[in-house]
Amino acid sequence: MRTHSITSRPARGFTLVELIAVLTLVGILSAVAFPALSALDDARDAALINEVERRLWVARTSAMSTGLPTGVRFDIPGNDATTWRLREDAGGIERVIGAGGDSAAPLGSLFRGGGIASFAPIEPGGDATAWFDYMGRPHARSADGTTRIEWTDDAVVTMLDERRITIRRLTGSIER
Repeated sequence: MRTHSITSRPARGFTLVELIAVLTLVGILSAVAFPALSALDDARDAALINEVERRLWVARTSAMSTGLPTGVRFDIPGNDATTWRLREDAGGIERVIGAGGDSAAPLGSLFRGGGIASFAPIEPGGDATAWFDYMGRPHARSADGTTRIEWTDDAVVTMLDERRITIRRLTGSIER
């Protein structure tokens, strides 16, 4: 018959020095990573406002070069800004995708976490679209695009991070 001797097993776990070393490393890494993530958010927000401003400039330039009213429609709940143009045959409006217009992907999917907070003013009878005429002057239009509505004030696009783009009522100038 065999007998087993009782031997002590080595203790499993970590020493206090090892735990302190790991916690110190985690603290250092988080101190370095947090500002880097914040910088990514800032870069995303800057890219988003640049894209919205670009779409406004493209719409204004397109209206001036084609003579067709062109605008940027702001979908606040959908977090998007899409480019639209009045059809030449006066048969309503059509979306402009590519060739200087916007991409098919909504801004919310391109710039996750950032977004458009508001567009004002929305004139009575109009929608949240900044239209430009052949001289680059801004105005509103009815939802189907047939009726022109003059702006009574400058328009302001406000982003979620409180940055703003102003569209001047009299000149169509797009400013930050």
